[in-house]
Amino acid sequence: MKKLFLMPVFFTLVLFCSCDDGEVVQTENAAVNTDENHLKTVSATESVTFLKDFQQQQSTQKNANFNLTIDFQSIEQIDITDTDAKLTVVKAETGLDNVDSSILQIRINGELQTVLFNLIPEEGFNNKKTGKVIERYGEFSGAVVVTDLRGAVLNDFIYKSGNLLGEVKSPGPDPIPLNNVNVYPKPKITDIIFPYIKPGYRFRGEGSPTNYASMGVAFASYYATAMVNEIEKRITDKNLTPCQKAVLEKLKANKNVDIARMLARLGANSPYTLNIVGAGIDKPAQTIRTKDNEGGVVKNNYTTLISSNFETRTSLSIAGNILHEVVHAYFFSLQDQVAAQGSSAPLTKFPALFEVYIQQKAPKGAWMSPDLQHKQMAETYVNAIAAALQEFQTGNTAATSIQQEYLDLAWGGLYDTPVFDKTFPEGSTDRNRILNRLAAEQSGADTQSNGGDRQYPIGSKCEDYIKSK
Repeated sequence: MKKLFLMPVFFTLVLFCSCDDGEVVQTENAAVNTDENHLKTVSATESVTFLKDFQQQQSTQKNANFNLTIDFQSIEQIDITDTDAKLTVVKAETGLDNVDSSILQIRINGELQTVLFNLIPEEGFNNKKTGKVIERYGEFSGAVVVTDLRGAVLNDFIYKSGNLLGEVKSPGPDPIPLNNVNVYPKPKITDIIFPYIKPGYRFRGEGSPTNYASMGVAFASYYATAMVNEIEKRITDKNLTPCQKAVLEKLKANKNVDIARMLARLGANSPYTLNIVGAGIDKPAQTIRTKDNEGGVVKNNYTTLISSNFETRTSLSIAGNILHEVVHAYFFSLQDQVAAQGSSAPLTKFPALFEVYIQQKAPKGAWMSPDLQHKQMAETYVNAIAAALQEFQTGNTAATSIQQEYLDLAWGGLYDTPVFDKTFPEGSTDRNRILNRLAAEQSGADTQSNGGDRQYPIGSKCEDYIKSK
């Protein structure tokens, strides 16, 4: 994918629609809306024709707020997750200082939707024609303003240090032109109840439900992809065995469910760096916070130590370990976001971090009991990892259902969590099968060590996996 200088605003807005941790909209609803029956690609030819017609009209009309310059050479079409539709993106210039703009197009329910997506960094961030501030969008502070092609503001959103703070709405019915929208420098969080964009705007701490009927649904999927692709790029490796390295490369290259798409299913929306390092530890893998030379914790940076001592493990077992630790690092990033808001000391153990994930991502409401929250988020985790493992092992990118073996391996990653113990009580047939599946892939041999039915490894031994590459 080509790198685009865009922010993941609609991913955060549409999927969560709130800055209040007590009210999170279900992500499943947004996923349904991205079905290909709702979204259709606007072809490059159609887009160019439409925009050239607009440019011609613009040259003869006096009511435009600015003269939009369109870079037709920049046109590209970006994959949207969970659909065959693509988002058409064209870079543009408004002539306004320190504004980075792109035209976005797609058909939703048969209707052509076109908006201008503008980033306006607060004072101290200079991105004019460089995109440098966008390369640091995890730290971005400023306004993200969505307008029509003539510059009439449709939506405004405030970001602080990479986090969506809320939406700014005009108190009146008349749209305010983009060239009258200015960002105040460096607002304090405690001052956020005051207007941040002028003139005449008031701040709202929640997103607009009407965005479900807008291009936001399409953008949600795209920006999820843009964000998690950035995370995938930040996964580095060092001192891995040839087998471990080949497994990691294959997981990144999966067509339908690679690491990025797996994280998208989990709702990752903040970039972090993960360093996967081969080590002689006595456990398959563990993930810790990365420290600098002085022993201080590096922000949004984690290290997975993966053992080179477990030589009997199958390639599938290694793949399961890597995916689990990628998610472990993602859970670290969630907990660090909570910690940045003044919570207790950072957690380290996966089961506790899984609870943070549930608190942050699970739908909330009178209908959703704690048990249902745990179950729903556990199934989200399990299905995301299991699908990636199945594609890794079988190469089948068109599978419509996940086989039990891969579900069992994914459930094994939740061993020791309350939801695992509640779902699979001690001595149950399902629990024994899951633990035997884990043991079979880790030992590379058939096993019945936990009772129940004997399980046989389906993954290749590492030497055979390397030969098959």
